[in-house]
Amino acid sequence: MNTHKTALGDLLAQGRTTDIYALGRDAVIKVLRSGFPNELIQIEADKTRAVAAMGVPVPRILDVTAVDGRPALIVERVEGDSLVTRLLSRPQRMIPLARLLADMHADLAAVRIEALPSIKSKLAQRIGTVSALSADVKQLALSHLSRLPENGGLCHGDFHPGNVILSARGPVIIDWLDATRGPGAADAARSHLLLSVAPPPQDLGPALRAAVALGRTLFGRTYLARYRRRTGVDTDAFAAWTPVIAAARLSEGIDGEASHLLAMVERGIG
Repeated sequence: MNTHKTALGDLLAQGRTTDIYALGRDAVIKVLRSGFPNELIQIEADKTRAVAAMGVPVPRILDVTAVDGRPALIVERVEGDSLVTRLLSRPQRMIPLARLLADMHADLAAVRIEALPSIKSKLAQRIGTVSALSADVKQLALSHLSRLPENGGLCHGDFHPGNVILSARGPVIIDWLDATRGPGAADAARSHLLLSVAPPPQDLGPALRAAVALGRTLFGRTYLARYRRRTGVDTDAFAAWTPVIAAARLSEGIDGEASHLLAMVERGIG
């Protein structure tokens, strides 16, 4: 691992595990937040490179480094709006953008890749850490998970409009830390869950927050209908993954989501 000595530029974004800064005009640097395992940076680099080798449009990994003793990842800066920014600026484009997201996700499900962990193992590990679930409910969730299919394609693990950049060379998918291999229905269930339960940004006014919530519902339904047409995933296969995806999501401790997620778990495995 190299040690990065260049001063950081503007803070561009804050993810769950990293702070993302500009690094010149052509790169960004993702600096690991305190409290997370150091190896996450190398894991993200390895996964992104493995996915790139399969022809998936991703940013180039430029270096694995450190900033003030914190592991960091230098990544190509992809110029363009995120899909969520485009949605907010052009809401009249909601339907075609939802279909674009679904088409991209269907393409990922068709990629066969062995150099990634199983989605079932990742979900099992996360469910095991959720303090909001009783021991009995955890066991039910893990038993439910064990009966679900294993094989499939490339699962991004956090595929939502904020992780798609609409660049001049076409859409580019970012943030591959949670990538796994498994049934596409599992990854689509998480994407639809995110569109369903994630609260609108707090910095919006009440009227705009209500409009965003309503629009997101339409967006999610359009995305899911298109994804099912493209992949042939039926309603039962999709629904089977939803409670375990919701249980695993609880491990992330996102404000405002817990009651919705717990209800999904109870309906699905109760």
